[in-house]
Amino acid sequence: MRALEALLDEPHPFVVKIESRERKLGVFEYWQYCKVLGCDPVEGLKVMEEAANTHTPEE
Repeated sequence: MRALEALLDEPHPFVVKIESRERKLGVFEYWQYCKVLGCDPVEGLKVMEEAANTHTPEE
């Protein structure tokens, strides 16, 4: 995780809170996170869209 912090130029608590889902990423942060991890941000958004389309809201 320390390497990720260095690549993001963010402090340790920032990464820990994201990894533990205590903090959400903004759009720009999401984009940076994906690029640093070698992931395509657009593909990630497609996965989220598919998940949202298959999710049935509770009534």
